[in-house]
Amino acid sequence: MIADVTILDTAPPARRSLSVAMYALCALGVAVALVLTVIEAANGQPVRVTDVTDDKVGRVVSIEANVTNHTDVERCPDVRAAARDAESRDLAEVTARPINGDSRIAPNETVRYRAVIDSLTREERAEKLDELTMFVYEPHRCEP
Repeated sequence: MIADVTILDTAPPARRSLSVAMYALCALGVAVALVLTVIEAANGQPVRVTDVTDDKVGRVVSIEANVTNHTDVERCPDVRAAARDAESRDLAEVTARPINGDSRIAPNETVRYRAVIDSLTREERAEKLDELTMFVYEPHRCEP
C-alpha cells in the first residue's frame, strides 16, 4: 500500500519571490550573454592580417603581411610578429611597421607590414622555431 504524501510549501512568501527574482535575473544574464556572443561573432575582426610571408637569412627573420581595415573608420592598428616554438610559446615578439611608413589604414584599405626578428639564437632558429606569425594586437582607431 502506498501512502498519500502531501508536500507543503513552508517557505515564506518573501523568500519565494526572492527566489523567483533570482532565477529571472540569471535567465536574463544568460540571454544577454548569448546575444552579445552572436553580435561579436557577426562583426568579426575589424582589422585582419592575410598573405603572411617570411624570409630567413642567417639569424635574421623577416616577416611581411597584408593588413586590411574592414571597418568604416580609419584605423592605426598595433601589429606584431612572433616567432613561436612547437608548443606555441613565443621565442621572440616584435612590433611590425608599415612598409610605406604610414600606420593609418583608411576604411577597406590594405597596407603591407614588415617585421624583422634578429634576436633568435642559432639554437632557437635551428631547433625550436616552428612558426612565424603576424597578428593585430590592438585595432586602434586613429587619433584626430
